[in-house]
Amino acid sequence: VNEPIATLYDGAYSTNTSIEVNGWASLRGTTYEIGIIKGVKSVEKNLVHHIDPKNIVYLANMNQLTKMLLANRIDLFIISTQIENSALMKTPQTQSIKRVGIAGQKILYPYIHKKHMDLIPKLAVTLKAMKKDGTYDQLFEQAQKEKEETKK
Repeated sequence: VNEPIATLYDGAYSTNTSIEVNGWASLRGTTYEIGIIKGVKSVEKNLVHHIDPKNIVYLANMNQLTKMLLANRIDLFIISTQIENSALMKTPQTQSIKRVGIAGQKILYPYIHKKHMDLIPKLAVTLKAMKKDGTYDQLFEQAQKEKEETKK
């Protein structure tokens, strides 16, 4: 389906606000120790083209990223900007961690199995109409609120 349903951004986070990241290429030639979560292939794939792989620190989760950053063991970490709304990023311990830029973005599209190809044009038109009249944003906001409620 040729109608995006979401755009995700890979944010760069640091306690050092003099670091500025404006795209993957802005990391080229730097010697930053950069933390990422192991297995996030889109970040791994982009990062290895711009910095020395020995400067990439692979960690298991967000807690490890923040602990390593706060202990000055890494200079920054790269992760989806969606973490900004997480409980972890709202704790007093993490208040010094700031977004210092956007490394990249991913545009997400719905996938339809080939046996349902006839639905693609209708789905694309419907998605565009829902975005235009605000229904898409309302449903997205509602889903986000429900997601947060289930975490409590």
